[in-house]
Amino acid sequence: MQAISSVTASSQTAETSVLDVAKAVASKIAAASTDASFSLSSPASLQSIVTESVTVLVTDGAASAAVIAAVADSIAAVNEVIADPEIDPTSASAADIVTAVQETVQASIVALVEGTITTEAFVTNSSVATLFTALPPRITLLGAATVALEQGTAYTDAGATALDVVDGVVAVTTAGTVDSSTAGTYTLTYTASDSGGNAATAVTRTVTVADTTAPVISLVGSAAISLEKDATYTDAGATATDAVDGTLTVTTTGTVDTATVGVYTLTYSVADSSANAATAVTRTVTVTAVAGPDVDTTGPVIVITGSASVNVAKDATYQDAGATASDAVDGTVAVTATGSTAVNTATVGDYTITYSATDAAGNTSTATRTVSVIAAASIQGYALPRSVTVIETE
Repeated sequence: MQAISSVTASSQTAETSVLDVAKAVASKIAAASTDASFSLSSPASLQSIVTESVTVLVTDGAASAAVIAAVADSIAAVNEVIADPEIDPTSASAADIVTAVQETVQASIVALVEGTITTEAFVTNSSVATLFTALPPRITLLGAATVALEQGTAYTDAGATALDVVDGVVAVTTAGTVDSSTAGTYTLTYTASDSGGNAATAVTRTVTVADTTAPVISLVGSAAISLEKDATYTDAGATATDAVDGTLTVTTTGTVDTATVGVYTLTYSVADSSANAATAVTRTVTVTAVAGPDVDTTGPVIVITGSASVNVAKDATYQDAGATASDAVDGTVAVTATGSTAVNTATVGDYTITYSATDAAGNTSTATRTVSVIAAASIQGYALPRSVTVIETE
């Protein structure tokens, strides 16, 4: 509540007796008073019938504009004349006291006979209930201020709430829409106002709609096909569907030469309109020689160099001895080893190395070696020196 800083009185007539009394009483009102009253008494020497016009000025001394308009302040003058009880009292009031503005209330005091005329001025600052009406509501966003939404997914907005110090919870208005079927950035704006017309600071939410899901490829037919040399091959292809784009056209890379015995790989790929690439799918087509008495249908023979089962001390160095392959028709055939680089002697465990060889007729043979990395003390119960790297068992 703002304090009444001063109450002063002035007169428009030549008579100054009542005016002097008003000034004297007004000066006694404390600057920090919020409700004030005082009495004015005319001296006994005032005999003539005159009208003494007393003006009471009420000034809010606050330096800021914290005093709220529509403060009801009233000043009433009540005449109590013993000699003539039929004299009616007079009153006047002022309202809307604001910073740096003086409000004037004027009431007439009629002196008929010698006696005491009492005038009471009540100055009340009623801004307690309206002190905060100039403060706007505060909007609180429910959920995140930025939302990422997958295109094609339904969007339900979490909304916002608004609280006002006077009105309590107030309604929030949402402006803007989100079209989840169309990629883009959408802004939702939340606004609110209280009963005093004070508008809250608007709050926004950004919703980004984007297609981040890749299509799915489905292979038509088997993933592995075998056919004889010179046969006709027609690829069955593959299909792809996307949540946003629907059915897509699949791209196939690779060829199959049925005139040449061998293994061929066809790869199927696709991407949607948002550049989301599907996981590629492959098909293996094996072209084999036509069966007959002179057709080579026997694969090469692989011989592992060293033992097929090897124990290696932990932290020792392992060098694979490899393998060789020979074919009854083609002679020596190249051998491919897989898994040899996966042997980790720092970790105890079993590792498998696979050797494969394919002859000119497309016949493939495989062989494996097991490498066991074990703690040094577990090998025949003795610790092995660092210089011993491989122990073969017969």
